[in-house]
Amino acid sequence: MCLTDPGYGTDLTVSCDPLELAAVYMGDITMSAARTLTLEGPQHLVRGFSRWFGLSPFIGLERPGRAA
Repeated sequence: MCLTDPGYGTDLTVSCDPLELAAVYMGDITMSAARTLTLEGPQHLVRGFSRWFGLSPFIGLERPGRAA
């Protein structure tokens, strides 16, 4: 992922509701449970997305007002 366009073509397009993608990142739901998540690109990149997307290092920490 890039914060600015480096001028190369797009390898993989990820579309998702931002709140749902945040829930995946935080480990609140699994990627397969994300209803709005769609991936467009070569199959090897689509298949590998879950391996390199990564999860938050804060998973498992208790959040205020919510049990871990």
